[in-house]
Amino acid sequence: MKKRIMALMLFLPIMLMLTIFTVTKTVGIIVEIPASGIHITTQTEDGILSLDMANYANDIYITAEVEPLNAKNKNFSYTIAGVAGEAPADIEIDSLSGLLTLRGTGRAKVSVVSATGGYSDSIIVSSYSTKVLRLLPALENAAGEALELTPIDNGEYDYYANITSGLYSCSVGVNPKNLSSGDILWTSDNSNIFEINPITGKAIAKLSGSVTLTVDSDNSLNENVKRRIRLNVEPQQTLSGLTVNGGENGELLCPLNAEYAEFLLEKTAGGADIILAGEGMGGVQSYTITPLNDSETQFKVRLRLNYGHAAELSINITAGGLSNTIKLVFADYNLGIFTGYHLSSADLIIHKKGSAVIYAAQIEPYDDDVTYEWSSGGELLQLAETAFSGIYRITALAEGLTTLTVTAYNDSVEVAVTVKTVRVVAPVSSIEFLANAATYGIEDILAVGSQRIDNGEYVSDRPELAIKMRTDQGLINYAGKELNFVSSDNSVLSPYVTLTGFKVNAVDEGVVTVTAKWLYADYFKENISASVTLRAVSEGVSVSSYAELVKASEDGKKIVLNSNIMLGRQGATLSELKAMAKQLPTTYDWQFYKNKGQERPSVYYLVEFKNDVYGNGYFINGEYITQASDNTGVPLLFKGPLDFVSVSTAAVKAQDNIVFLVRTDGITLNNVVLKGCNDESLVENNEYNLSKLNYTGTTLEIMANATVKNSRVSNGRTVVRIFGGKTVGSSPIIESVNQINAIDERVTVLLESCILTSAREFIVKIGSNRAVKSKGDSELTFEPSKLTRQNGEPYNPFDTTNADDEYFKEKYLITDVTIRNCVLATSGLFSIGMETHFSGIMLSGYSSANVNNWKDMASTSYACALHLEGNVKLLDWKKLENIDSSTLIETADNAQAFLTLDISAMIDKVYSTHTGYSDILSIVDQKAYVHGGIAMYGGGYNYSYVDTKTFAGEAMEQYRINLSVLSEGREQDINDILYLQGTVLPLAAGYSDFRFYMYNKNSQNDYNLQRQEIESGTAYVIPVAE
Repeated sequence: MKKRIMALMLFLPIMLMLTIFTVTKTVGIIVEIPASGIHITTQTEDGILSLDMANYANDIYITAEVEPLNAKNKNFSYTIAGVAGEAPADIEIDSLSGLLTLRGTGRAKVSVVSATGGYSDSIIVSSYSTKVLRLLPALENAAGEALELTPIDNGEYDYYANITSGLYSCSVGVNPKNLSSGDILWTSDNSNIFEINPITGKAIAKLSGSVTLTVDSDNSLNENVKRRIRLNVEPQQTLSGLTVNGGENGELLCPLNAEYAEFLLEKTAGGADIILAGEGMGGVQSYTITPLNDSETQFKVRLRLNYGHAAELSINITAGGLSNTIKLVFADYNLGIFTGYHLSSADLIIHKKGSAVIYAAQIEPYDDDVTYEWSSGGELLQLAETAFSGIYRITALAEGLTTLTVTAYNDSVEVAVTVKTVRVVAPVSSIEFLANAATYGIEDILAVGSQRIDNGEYVSDRPELAIKMRTDQGLINYAGKELNFVSSDNSVLSPYVTLTGFKVNAVDEGVVTVTAKWLYADYFKENISASVTLRAVSEGVSVSSYAELVKASEDGKKIVLNSNIMLGRQGATLSELKAMAKQLPTTYDWQFYKNKGQERPSVYYLVEFKNDVYGNGYFINGEYITQASDNTGVPLLFKGPLDFVSVSTAAVKAQDNIVFLVRTDGITLNNVVLKGCNDESLVENNEYNLSKLNYTGTTLEIMANATVKNSRVSNGRTVVRIFGGKTVGSSPIIESVNQINAIDERVTVLLESCILTSAREFIVKIGSNRAVKSKGDSELTFEPSKLTRQNGEPYNPFDTTNADDEYFKEKYLITDVTIRNCVLATSGLFSIGMETHFSGIMLSGYSSANVNNWKDMASTSYACALHLEGNVKLLDWKKLENIDSSTLIETADNAQAFLTLDISAMIDKVYSTHTGYSDILSIVDQKAYVHGGIAMYGGGYNYSYVDTKTFAGEAMEQYRINLSVLSEGREQDINDILYLQGTVLPLAAGYSDFRFYMYNKNSQNDYNLQRQEIESGTAYVIPVAE
């Protein structure tokens, strides 16, 4: 029986204690199969869905499928976002059917997001229109000041405005913005009151009164596009009380040989006769003054001019006490050609192939008697007359250069001629970076490097970005012309245009936006551009294969992933597997091996990151190596952790093999997916069995100052292990705290905006390699070491004030971990474990019940700090039933049955008999659930602390539990396993309490809320780290 008791003493391990109050399943930890991905089932070939609103029939559905097919929760949601900082197009997605509704033009990134895991896939919806959908008129006065057009819906007009007589400019915004204003026409229903050029929009309000302006496009989708504006014109307030053509003391430009001149006159009151006088009347043969519509205040004045009159005639106008002056200026004809977008005198006019544009010939001085003749050199242009004098509708038939000639005649005599060059260009209506259509992990920003590997050598690389342009030929590939490129910061990343495409040159590090703009966009006053946001990684090596990954990582290069990578190869032999792995002397306590006269043992690791990694959302997967086994299922290389202590064929485990290793300070892992094995390797009977992770090792081991952000890490016995204390080359256990400098050996790690899932034991395991050997030279004098203040007084374990003690942090803090805005889900034990060393007397070698080779192992760990910041989600509620602790005490013979612990009975004990723990379990549908939060365990003095000052989540409850609770109320019977555990286990582990941070049945973050968030898709929503 003594032998049996001694064997039990061994299994004081941390894990045992942990499992006592954990919500875990060990052997056969069965959980629902989560989502591991999602894909859009109605995806296009290039990821861009281009739709013309002019003929869209509301018949496009965006549907998706969650992976794997046997995932328990196949729910997903839709998100609509802008592209590269743009505002998203006005579109809608029906959340049930996926029906796409277009309400406006532009582009939007539509993503489908799995409820479990937050995986996503996306498609770019590019909504455009070949027809004008809306016109937005605007009005400016002569000073360039915008005047308010007040919307009104009365069935007669759409806007109204109150203005005074004078000069104005009318313009119109065309929706969509990929269409120009080349076919816009303005009309006025009373040109005496408000005269407007139908093409240029230049106007003059000559008289008071009400007038309706109409603006329309020949290319309108329907009649509803037309806009009508009601203008209420008041006469300009003049000192004279008279206005001439809406103004005072103005000029009237007339043809050099004109026989007549006309203007409109308005006075403030009727009654007095109008008299024309002054020097200029010498050039006037006669005149008439005609009331307009029998008005007493508004008149048309028509002058018949003498032949040979002066170049300028100044005429005074009086009416009673009112007076004004008008100057007639005579000049040669000047002929111009204009369109709605070409309003200058420049000789070159740009015209889109296939489009019909309204051209206007405008002659100054204006002359009603002038007629026009239009002609074009070649066959590129098709000319058609309109109902308006001097206005033609011209259609471009093909790309190229041609000329357009307009000749003006007066009474069949040529008076002016103008020739313009017309360049017909491809009608680009939109530009798309194909990179925007993809999803790049959590950060969703494409990282680009400056190097690649070619035949085993590093060479300069300028990654090419594919671009599509929509023309009359549909979506075509960009071929190195007609686009201008601008980088938001050329010192970080510069555009590089080739004869066939577009590349980028990463010259520094940072996030930049590159914008491609159509060469003629500004000319047409159109918004035809696209942007892509990129992360430049100077000296980053683009990696796409296992061989490239091995080379770049071993050479200490920055890595930019361009594809998913499987480590090793499937079916490798043991010798091949060993060649793929490297060995690292354990950094944890290996005293047990030393006691047995053995060398310091090593663990395997597969990939060491010696520099930054930018993953672009791609995965690196250890499946082929970690899961390699012989034909009987026995692992070949990854055979499980080293032993901390063992007896016979049973062992408590220490440091494990490592898939991904970081031990270089200053490294950042960004937007990468690290997997210990395939998700499919965990499937058993259509569920996940986490016990299949027993021999997968630690997915990511961090031994240095590092940052992991926007990343996914999953599938390991431990997912992320962080232990401070750089002990390679020295013993982890020291006699005195003065032997090391904690600051020099401190590891500071930030985990930000990460999703960490699927651990056999802990998702994040935090601890210290360094420990101070316990004191005493006999069973009577043995005492676990305490960490002391500067004055020699001991610090108290679990004292929250230690966190604010600068001497404590400087002297003893060796692992400093911040978890910010992360999701931790699905552990076999707890989401986070904070381990301290065993310090029971049985590990000292002085116990009267000593176990062979158990000596000089009782120690006190250096302190660790865990900072929870922002919205950290511990999605780790789990069923209590079928808990099995066999993984904590690994055996290889018939001792299994004897050593198996009844964890269900342990939990039931504290839940049923201790009022302080009656809220640990949450009963849902007659099943018991427990939350796996944070466990501070080990049995020795635990000086670690949890900082929640900036934690945005609900505070967790704390539970302090001692192993002795197991023996409470039990008979002193050595055949009673719970009695033996409660009395003997502290002799090995130590007598310090374990501390747990957990949600309970009374918490807002209870089991039901976790299920609701997962079902709704909000559980895995986290902010992106910068």
